[in-house]
Amino acid sequence: MSPASSAPPLKDEMRRILTVARSLSNLSAEDLTTLHALADVCMPWADEVATQIHRILEANEATRIYVNTYLDGDPAAWYRGLFQATNIYDFWFRQTILAVGHVRNEVPTEVVVGLAPRWINLLTRRAQHALPPEQAKAFTNAMPRILSSTVTVLVATHELITKRTFMEETGFSPILIQRLRLNTLKTFVRQIQEEMQSLQ
Repeated sequence: MSPASSAPPLKDEMRRILTVARSLSNLSAEDLTTLHALADVCMPWADEVATQIHRILEANEATRIYVNTYLDGDPAAWYRGLFQATNIYDFWFRQTILAVGHVRNEVPTEVVVGLAPRWINLLTRRAQHALPPEQAKAFTNAMPRILSSTVTVLVATHELITKRTFMEETGFSPILIQRLRLNTLKTFVRQIQEEMQSLQ
């Protein structure tokens, strides 16, 4: 039995990822409607926020190497894309394509997850300074759900592509991969414990 036949169909796995992302983020079409209603004011922040994200990445040697690969080197494109999504299905399609791009560019999930709260903080501060209180509240309520959706899709897609690539290259079944992972995990935990003790 080939890996392709023993693994769930790709469309089923992507559907599962999107279902989990929707469920956990509680994203709704109203969140995108909120953004579209505020587009004239909020979309021009794109380049400003992107510049700050670049500075965050460049400030540390460990993250500097991702300046040109995180969001294809243009964080403003992701933010602008939120206002360009024609409906919630288009939004999910854009996040999936973005996720594939991150895998292609070998952007680690820790960079994606680590920058998420920075995005929220930057956009929240900008909204509170530029929008009337009611609009600022609507914007800052919607953005965490939107960003949570994006991060969930990015991380899950990275895991999915890595696993399926390994299956295709080795011919291993999902069950065998899981068994190997668990065996490796036991060794890895011991190694981590030893390393952490040496750092004390």
